Amino acid sequence: MSTREIDEEHGALFAQQEQLPKLPVPDLESTLQKYVESLKPVLSESEYKHSAHVVAEFGQSAQAQELQRRLKARTAEPGRASWLEEWWNDLSYMGYRDP
Repeated sequence: MSTREIDEEHGALFAQQEQLPKLPVPDLESTLQKYVESLKPVLSESEYKHSAHVVAEFGQSAQAQELQRRLKARTAEPGRASWLEEWWNDLSYMGYRDP
């Protein structure tokens, strides 16, 4: 059963889901900035500078723009509650994680 279907036994958890605003796709620049900041605690200064440079180059690339465009298009797909939901459920909850 889909998480979108009403489960008569457990109630209508998602009954008002369609009335909620969709989760927006974060803009590429802020996503890349947050990623680079997350690297600071785990990289040396030289590794951090190199990584920040690589991320900045990627952010300007046609590939990055295309991937961002695809995420935004995914949001508009009929019947999709969120661009992230399927990946979140499959990878975060159901995916196998080795310790």
